Amino acid sequence: MHERSIAKNLLNIILEKISKGNKLTKISKIRIVVGEFTMVHNELLISAFYQLSKYTPADKAVIEIINSPLKGKCQECGKKFKLNKKEFKCPKCNSRNVQIISGDELFIQDIEIFNNDSTKKDCIKQ
Repeated sequence: MHERSIAKNLLNIILEKISKGNKLTKISKIRIVVGEFTMVHNELLISAFYQLSKYTPADKAVIEIINSPLKGKCQECGKKFKLNKKEFKCPKCNSRNVQIISGDELFIQDIEIFNNDSTKKDCIKQ
């Protein structure tokens, strides 16, 4: 299950990011972009993250997954299109010279936190 190691890495990145601002105490929401081609199972990622984040500032944070579809661009004719995972081929010219332009990413889009000195919500963008 590679979702657990991904969740651990995401948690480490988040905790490192918020530790730079000493005012931050509680994370309320985390938005993660997950590409279709990463083969990550959203439910397993969220479950692993919840297990690993207990007793941290991310404990009980809402995890929002934004799915990114697999899209490509033909290097021969320039057409952009939704890719079929089984066959990387341009639907216009049948070329297999296709570049992935979306769907292989996995990153933290932003983190919503509460400041220590108020109930004001802040957002850390990546």
